[in-house]
Parts: sequence; C-alpha cells; structure tokens
Amino acid sequence: MPERVVAYAPSAMRLVKLVTEQTAGGGQVMAAFLNADHARAYLSRHPMKVVGEPLEGFSVVASAAAAPVEAPAGFPAPAGFPPPPGPGSFPAPTGEGSSYPPPITGPAFAPPQIDEVRPRRGGGPGQVFAVYSPRGGAGTSLLAAALASRVAMNPDLRVLLVDLDLQNGSQSFYFDVNELKRCSVLGLKPLVDEILNRVEGDVTRVTSEAANVISEDILLAKTFRRDNLHVLCALDDPAAIDDYVDPSSHMEALVQILAANFDVVILDLPNTVDSFTAPALFRSDRILVVTPEDVPSQIKVARMLNLVLGPMIEARELALADRCFLIVSRSGKKKLEVPMPIGVAAALPDDRKFFEAFAERHLPFAKAGDTAYPKAVAQLAQYLGAGVAAPAKH
Repeated sequence: MPERVVAYAPSAMRLVKLVTEQTAGGGQVMAAFLNADHARAYLSRHPMKVVGEPLEGFSVVASAAAAPVEAPAGFPAPAGFPPPPGPGSFPAPTGEGSSYPPPITGPAFAPPQIDEVRPRRGGGPGQVFAVYSPRGGAGTSLLAAALASRVAMNPDLRVLLVDLDLQNGSQSFYFDVNELKRCSVLGLKPLVDEILNRVEGDVTRVTSEAANVISEDILLAKTFRRDNLHVLCALDDPAAIDDYVDPSSHMEALVQILAANFDVVILDLPNTVDSFTAPALFRSDRILVVTPEDVPSQIKVARMLNLVLGPMIEARELALADRCFLIVSRSGKKKLEVPMPIGVAAALPDDRKFFEAFAERHLPFAKAGDTAYPKAVAQLAQYLGAGVAAPAKH
C-alpha cells in the first residue's frame, strides 16, 4: 500500500516539486500546504509522515504503516479558499485507489466574463493562457490549437501558440509545419541561456535583459506563422530534452520573454507537472484545466486542483476561481459528478467533422466548418476576454 504523506513547503515551486517527486516515487500525498498553521491543524487530526520543510511540533510523526489513518472527511483549504466540506459531502471511492481525499466543493459554474485582453501597446506584458489536464488524451492540444486560432482572428492581437509537450507535441501536425528545426522551442534555447547567464539567477531582470539579447524580429523569425498566429513547436529531436540543465529557470524565463513580445501566449502543456511545466503554470495568467466527463478523470482533476494548482495560485496571492477554469471535453454538458473548487467555463462536444477539417486537412479555423466544437471555442474565447473584436461602425 502506498505510504500516505503530507507535503509542506513555504515556497510554491518547492511544493510542486515535492508533490511530483512523491507521486513519481509511489507515495500518496494526502494534502499539501504552503501555510504552516494549516499543515499543523491537518496533522493534529490526521497524523502522517511529513515530507519537505521541517514543521515545528511535527518533526517526528507516525508513519501511515504504524498508525493507520482514516481518509479525511474534507480537504483542508489554504487561505482564501472556501472552508472544507463536512463529513459525507463527498463519498469516498471504494476499491483500488480508494484513499483519494475528497476535494473541496466550489461553484458549479465559472464566474461572469472576465476582463478583456488588451494589446500590449496599452502597457504591460501579454496574457499567458495555459491549457492543461492531468489526464492524457483529454483533448488539450486540439483545444490549444483551436483557441489560439480563434483568438488570432482579432487583427489587434499578436498571438503565439507554444507546444510545451516537448517530447510528444502535436501542434506541428495540426498546422502541417515542415520546418521543425527553425520553429522549435529548442531554437530559442541558446538565447534564453544567454539571458539567464546575464541575470545571474535574478528572474525579475529577465524581461529587461532580454531586449539586449533577442530582438523582436529574431523571435518572430523563429516561429511558424499562419496569418496573425505564430506557432512554436515541440522539440524536433525529443532527445534534446536532456540538454536543459536547469529546466525550471529556463521555462520561467522563456514564458516571461514570450509574454513581453506577444499579446496572447497560449501554452499547450503535457499531462505531467514537473520542472518544465510547473514554472509555465506558475507564470500563467489563466489556466484552462480540461477534464473528460468520466468520473475517474474528474477525481484526478479535482485532486490536482487541490494539491498543486491551488497552492501555486495562492502563492501569487490570487484566487483560484479567478485564474483557473474547468473545460469539460467530449461532452456538451457542463454538469460534473465530482465536486470541484472551481466552476465549469465551457463544455466541448466530440466533433469529428471539425477535427478532420482543422487537424487532418489543416484548414484555417474560420474555414474548418461551423459545427458545435468551433462554436463552443468561440464562446470560450469571448468568455476569456479574447474574442474577435467587433468591426468598427461607420
């Protein structure tokens, strides 16, 4: 039976790494905390082994094997989150994997439309959207490609789609890119490394120092372009992922550089949270979390929201519900069986006709058909404040 542990670290990046390491090693993280008081309160009710930073009063604790622990009745909420639900608010699954903690409850639907995305010429960096799911095959890559294509229909916005599924990315397939070496994320690596050398570990200086290393023209030349949309594909050589000495700092710097040169940056992420993807999620202004409609997928998504994305967003002193939005894939229904801490912003139906036109025949979004999927994506773009601008009235 996997060992049950509680993760605690005052740093969001360290906490994300802890959860990832424990999960990869076969451990089961029952709760994760940035706040020491919340961690102590949880451990006083559910004694377990603590991993991560030392926690006063809990330096020596019983392991799950020595002291069997009941699954908690409610998941503890970090500061600013809704209070944990009472007993019975979420029935514990039975059988294999039954030790999942119940997620906190939240709104059934996402809040009203959020602030409109404005071009960078109005001041400040561009907006970064991350499309992510802890479940493989959830349709994140198709959503990222379709959403980027739809947003790029706004002539006032320069849009960049970045495939950060570095070893298994599919954006080059969707857009029929045959110049992978030129248009790969790897092509920017030497420039980003030079910027990191100059800032000497101070990531707050990345944007200002980047102007001395990489010009806007050079950056645009390294992307694949279709009309107003630019694309950076995954690695042309998957083995090149081993060349990244410090993936965390590199990705954090890369996202900052891209946001300084594009109005909207959409990141297509793999279904893992590691040293590559965690900084990208941390730097994202809006995270679209995709969940298939089956219950096992919903449970996994709820767990990821509670253990990883919640503490990460809290570390930026932001509210989870304002920055993270649920997308239900392959379903026309927004209703979920599993309570979630955030609301559903969109439901994307299974649409084979659109997929064949857009992904297989490589037609532009506007010419790929007027079926259910592109309509739902258009509504999502509008909700996110990045819909196509209305034509000027004369």
